Amino acid sequence: MSRRWLGQTVAIVASGPSLQNANLAALEAVPVIAVNDNWRKVPFAQILYAADGPWWQHHKGVPDFAGERWTQNRGRPRDWATQAVRMGLTVIRSVNRPGVSTAQNLIHTGGNSAFQAMNLAALAGANRILLLGCDMTGKHWFGDHPKQLRKPSPYGRFRRAFEDAAPQLQQLGVQVINCSPISRIQAYPKMTLEEALQ
Repeated sequence: MSRRWLGQTVAIVASGPSLQNANLAALEAVPVIAVNDNWRKVPFAQILYAADGPWWQHHKGVPDFAGERWTQNRGRPRDWATQAVRMGLTVIRSVNRPGVSTAQNLIHTGGNSAFQAMNLAALAGANRILLLGCDMTGKHWFGDHPKQLRKPSPYGRFRRAFEDAAPQLQQLGVQVINCSPISRIQAYPKMTLEEALQ
């Protein structure tokens, strides 16, 4: 990941129910990483990020998305990186470690795609990261994934990953703002999207 967004505000758009009726047009003013199905909310996003190979396979690589498509590889399954490249995805190596990675060719997983997208934004040089839809509660704004893609969502573990990373991000000079009014993540200041973009 290059330092393409050095000193910029970057938005991460995740799947929480707080986005059900959200108007996200204002995000066209900043770089955006859409997580999983949320590219439909922000089709103008620069990057579509999804960690899970089965999601990409089910959606046939999301050919209708015009921006870059990224995923991660922890070495399981062994041939996932090869499959991802064949689909036109950019693959970044990942490890399950606390906090965020500061190595340009590596992200930490945090157990979920939104956390990994936040790590990508930090690697790209963002000095402000806006979290949207990182609610850690309830269903996705679009309802359930197709049956074959459903798996448990341990929101407590996901939330702890975000909160445990907060001191490190602050030390790195990255301000994270939680733009979800119902988010259970408590480690970052909350603002409306309008306030955060002023």
